[in-house]
Amino acid sequence: MNDKEQIKSVESDRAADEVFSRRGMLRWMAGVFLSLWAFGAFWVAAGFLMAPGAEEHAMGQMISVGEVASLSPGDARLIHHRSQPILVIRDLSGEVAALSAICTHMRCVLHWDSQAQVIRCPCHGGTFDVDGNVLSGPPPRPLARFVLEVRLGEIFVHV
Repeated sequence: MNDKEQIKSVESDRAADEVFSRRGMLRWMAGVFLSLWAFGAFWVAAGFLMAPGAEEHAMGQMISVGEVASLSPGDARLIHHRSQPILVIRDLSGEVAALSAICTHMRCVLHWDSQAQVIRCPCHGGTFDVDGNVLSGPPPRPLARFVLEVRLGEIFVHV
C-alpha cells in the first residue's frame, strides 16, 4: 500500500468512527428518551388503576371546622378544603350551615357580610342569604349546601 492509499484509509476510518459515534450517541439519546417516556406512561397508568388512598377519597370524608363556641352568632368562617372553599355560617338564631363559597355565576370566591347578614360576590354584585338562596344579582341558582354535624360542641362538614 502506498502513502496516498494509507492516508485515504486512515481518513475513511476517521469518518467511519465519527459517523458511528454520532449514530451511537443518537441511539443512546433515543433510548434514554424512550425509557423516560415509558416510565412516565407506566406511572400514569398505575395511578389510574390504583384505588385512591384514604386521604384522597372524598366520599364520606368529614372535616373539623372547630368549636361551635368559637363561631359567634351572626358570624362566618371561610374554610379552604383542597380546591373547594366552604363558608360555615352561624346565623343570629345560632343555627349553623355550611355552603359552597363559590358563586354560581362566574365561580368567584364569596365573602360573608356580617353587618347585612348576607353572602356577597365581590365580582358582579350577587348576594345570597344564609341558606344560600339568591337574593340579587346575576347568579342563576342557589349555593350548594354541605351536610353538617355538631358533635360534642364541634362542627364537622361532610365533603
